Amino acid sequence: SYVDSEAFIVNNRMEIAKNYLKTWFLLDLATSLPLDSLLCAANSTSNPGFLRVVKIVRFLKLARFVRVKRILNNWELSITSKIYLTVIRLFKFCMLMLFSMHLCGCLWMLMAIIDTCNGNDVVDPQGCVCDASGCYPNNWLASYDLYMYQSIATDSELFPRYLVSIYFATVTLTTVGYGDVVPVRDAERACAIFLTLCGAIVFAFCVGSISTLVTQGNLTEVYIDRELRTIQDFFRLRNVPKNLRMRAKQHLLHTAKNAQHLVHPCLNSIPYRTRQKIIENMMKGALDKHPFFANMDYDCRCFMAEYLTPVIVQKDETLFEALDVGFEMYF
Repeated sequence: SYVDSEAFIVNNRMEIAKNYLKTWFLLDLATSLPLDSLLCAANSTSNPGFLRVVKIVRFLKLARFVRVKRILNNWELSITSKIYLTVIRLFKFCMLMLFSMHLCGCLWMLMAIIDTCNGNDVVDPQGCVCDASGCYPNNWLASYDLYMYQSIATDSELFPRYLVSIYFATVTLTTVGYGDVVPVRDAERACAIFLTLCGAIVFAFCVGSISTLVTQGNLTEVYIDRELRTIQDFFRLRNVPKNLRMRAKQHLLHTAKNAQHLVHPCLNSIPYRTRQKIIENMMKGALDKHPFFANMDYDCRCFMAEYLTPVIVQKDETLFEALDVGFEMYF
């Protein structure tokens, strides 16, 4: 099954097949074909560097990483705990950093893998380096560790090579750059420039997002705090007496604590019946304490809950005076 654009779960097999053909089919087909074996069977072994480049097609499977993001987004919708939401968002940014480092590390290793040497006992800064043991390309990996470069032909030392690439990607993305792994050829320098620019963008985005998550609170709390500051600024501008300012502040805080829907307009876009049930659930504790609402019909109670406003009353405060026209009902 899959979830369509309107958030409905589709279980029809024909619809599932059509959706798969329109989304992941071509990607899975391209990454599942044994292209290197087909090229070897076609006698294309004269250029081993080309065969290594063909294997890059398999990296397209990394596009499925977007499914992880979709799963995390669904978790965010189903979780209401502020702590858990923050942990999930931090996890998303950490995954973005790790994924970026992995891609950059693979790209950096690719610069060494596709490099081949056809030199003949010469030393060429942009070509080959030859010694008594033979000729090898003048690239960053051979300059860093010749034995590690020679292990590419036998597919050994895979993890050390990957670790060196990730190390370079990490110090580049974080704009540290220790200088022990350096580009040698022009293509490698261009790649290093590209990685540095990407690193500056990705690293700045992740650090800024994490800082925002750490410093900001619940969005509703932020909205209420902004409303409170707006009211205080208005009172200072109009020279409202201090006692009235304090009463207004206490009323706003009390309303925000017991009936957030009256302070924050976030529920206005939700369908009427659903909004009523949400509000009834939010005010359930207060409604159950009053006998008038405790035994009321559920639909009527949902309707009434939307119009109830919690009020904080000070000592010796007057609610009604003689001959006042009643616009409010108190329970």
